[in-house]
Amino acid sequence: LKDDPSILQMAVADLKEFQVVDPAADGLLSIYLYYKGFQAIQCYRVAHHYWNSGQDGRMLARYLQSVMSDVYSIDIHPGARLGKGICVDHGTGLTIGETGVLGDHVYIM
Repeated sequence: LKDDPSILQMAVADLKEFQVVDPAADGLLSIYLYYKGFQAIQCYRVAHHYWNSGQDGRMLARYLQSVMSDVYSIDIHPGARLGKGICVDHGTGLTIGETGVLGDHVYIM
């Protein structure tokens, strides 16, 4: 986070967006702890940071992508470009490839 403060800024934007658009969301802590779509997006954000850090970081980024896919059944390539305020609700089976682009304030149900 020290190397890339935008990771934390985007996580906060994602949390706030979830609370606004998801009527089932019952508080920020609940989203943070239990919403696999939110957790997968945050895993992607860290992987994306390593993906862009150079060849040495790409191995770790791919590992994080693999773990995210196994744990959450959501597969987001670390080279994809996602904006802030991304909400993935019921994301089982979601795949976003390396050339995928999502703008700001996207809600995937």
